[in-house]
Amino acid sequence: MTWVLRSFFESAKELKKVRTIAGAGMLIAVSIAVNSLTLNISASLRLSFTFLGIAAIGMLYGPVVSMFAGGIVDIIGFLMTTSAFGFNPVWTVFEMLAGLIYGLLLYKAGEMLIPRIFFAQTAVNVFIHIGLNSWGLIYFFNVAPIPRLVGATIKNGLLLPAEVIIMIALLLPIREINRRV
Repeated sequence: MTWVLRSFFESAKELKKVRTIAGAGMLIAVSIAVNSLTLNISASLRLSFTFLGIAAIGMLYGPVVSMFAGGIVDIIGFLMTTSAFGFNPVWTVFEMLAGLIYGLLLYKAGEMLIPRIFFAQTAVNVFIHIGLNSWGLIYFFNVAPIPRLVGATIKNGLLLPAEVIIMIALLLPIREINRRV
C-alpha cells in the first residue's frame, strides 16, 4: 500500500475518534476566528492566516479530516463575512484541496516536519493560491489575467517565508502538546 493510500486510510479511521472530532472542531473554530481578521489588499488579493488551523488539522489528523475541515472553514467563513465575489463552491473545493495537501505532507511527518512544512506551504501557494484561485477569478469573474498572476505571485512569494516561520512556530508546539496528551 502506498503512503498516500495509507494516509487516507489512517485519516479516515481518525474520524471515528471523539478526540479527533473535538480537536478538529476547536481548530476549525480558531480558523474561522482568524478568517474574520482577513485583510483585503484589493478586490482579488487578500491576506489571511486561516491556513494555520487547517495545517494543524492536517498534521494531527491527516488528509481526510483536513479536507473536510477546509470545506467547513470556507463555508462558515463565507457566511460570517462579506465577499466581493459572493459564494462559489469552486473555492470551497480549492480550500479542500489545500487541506488535502497539508494532510498528505504533514500527517505523521516525524522528524521531517520542518522540510515538509516548507514544501506544503510552497505547494499550496503555487498550486492553490497562484494557480487555481487565479484561474477561478479569471474564468468566473473576468479578472485581467496578467495583473492577477503577477500580483498573486508577488504576494505569495513575499509571504512564503513568513508563513513557513509562523507554521513552524505553531505546529511544532502543537505536535508536542498532542504527543503529551
